[in-house]
Amino acid sequence: MTDTEHSGAMIALVPSEADAARLALDDGEVASELHTTLYYLGEAADWNEDARADVIRRVSAAAEWLGPIQARAFGAAHWNPQGDSPG
Repeated sequence: MTDTEHSGAMIALVPSEADAARLALDDGEVASELHTTLYYLGEAADWNEDARADVIRRVSAAAEWLGPIQARAFGAAHWNPQGDSPG
């Protein structure tokens, strides 16, 4: 829909490229933007490289343990659509 620059940090589930292409709507978000936010971490600029690396390491370890997640998409959510930030 829009070509926006993102400045936030989050932990999210991201569909495979094939699933994103299948789920994208003509008048909705582009396939490459589809995701499910699990936890919003605030502004990315507030995270130094060590903190980012630690979060990535921990989430990657958990994701490796869980393996692929299968689910059914059944709705859409808009977080603060009129505001400048998702929170």
